[in-house]
Amino acid sequence: MNYRLFKYERETEQQSYLFQDKYFQVNFLSGWHTYFAEAPANMAFLTPDDYNAFLVSLADYPRFNQENINLMKEGIELGYTHYCKTFENYSQSINAHIVKQPENSALYEPFTRIPNTFTAEQKATYQNKAKPN
Repeated sequence: MNYRLFKYERETEQQSYLFQDKYFQVNFLSGWHTYFAEAPANMAFLTPDDYNAFLVSLADYPRFNQENINLMKEGIELGYTHYCKTFENYSQSINAHIVKQPENSALYEPFTRIPNTFTAEQKATYQNKAKPN
């Protein structure tokens, strides 16, 4: 990423706080849930540190999720709501992430391609840690 792009993103983010965008965390295309689920596709999973960092993110998701829900609730209380039409096809953005088996989740995908530099025991350990208790 170059400085110009970084600066543009930060300035755009700063401007969004002037217009209460923080209360609109989802739309029918995306939201924090899709951002989180798609993040592994943009991450390197080459070392134990990479997997450990991702496991920390997974463990932190309930807090992150609640933070976003709270922002939306606060927005509703302040009168900031989406036009209902923007949620017509909302289920499309979330259905892919509702699975019965953790192995079918996009969040589990990095654990299906652990590099061969890991021992079989390390692979099994990380795969087990990635599944809910």
